[in-house]
Amino acid sequence: MLCAVGAYSLDWKAVNHRWKIGRSLAPQPKGRCVASKVASGARASSDYVRVLSTLQTDIPFPELYGVPLEQYMTETQRIFSAVFPDTHRAQRLSPEVWRIFMLPINFFFLSVRPVVDMRVWVHDPSVDGPRPGATATGGKARKMVCLEALRCDLRSLDYVLKPDDFILGANGALYPERTGPAARLRGSMHVSISLAVPPALFFTPRGLLEPAGNAVMEQLLQNMKNKVNSQLLVDYRAYAQEEAAKRRQIQSD
Repeated sequence: MLCAVGAYSLDWKAVNHRWKIGRSLAPQPKGRCVASKVASGARASSDYVRVLSTLQTDIPFPELYGVPLEQYMTETQRIFSAVFPDTHRAQRLSPEVWRIFMLPINFFFLSVRPVVDMRVWVHDPSVDGPRPGATATGGKARKMVCLEALRCDLRSLDYVLKPDDFILGANGALYPERTGPAARLRGSMHVSISLAVPPALFFTPRGLLEPAGNAVMEQLLQNMKNKVNSQLLVDYRAYAQEEAAKRRQIQSD
């Protein structure tokens, strides 16, 4: 099958045949999650596609039944379940760490299924001090739900990865911001990915790869933002109703 990319025309079937032979001779390695950039090794830096994306959220979050938003933000188990409601794609490894089996991400001719170990915890700046790596954003927040990717495997890949061929850095935070009686939910998510260019894409112009990767990542984060915002609003309403019912029960007793 011939596929034209810009001014290039490649026989992808022949290319795929060559690198699939190499695939059968090597064990399937895993990717990893780190916050730093790719360390230089056998590959030159030009052999990597780098994707960087930052997403901000800022939405009104009206408090109900006298239940402070800060109180809800301490319920990390509940918040995680609201953000990742599909129990078949999430596994709790420890009180603060979950393993997330993400849906496939398609990029050019590749289909990638990341499996990410994500730490989710409550940070109180007044007690714990500034969050490591945090900016001035959220400096007045009393409660913050923080997220950090600890490790990552790539599954269902069409080519072989070496340990340093895929590096993911991801961290973020959600926190309430109050102006008088009104509350807002604010936060940010920062994602960086370095992926070794597979043989099937060696001849694709570099000017196409990274912009396409950034577009894919930005769309994924935007979809996640919309989903998280709506699901947290719904879950907070349910939580506030439950807490109000508990108070009524205590008062009646």
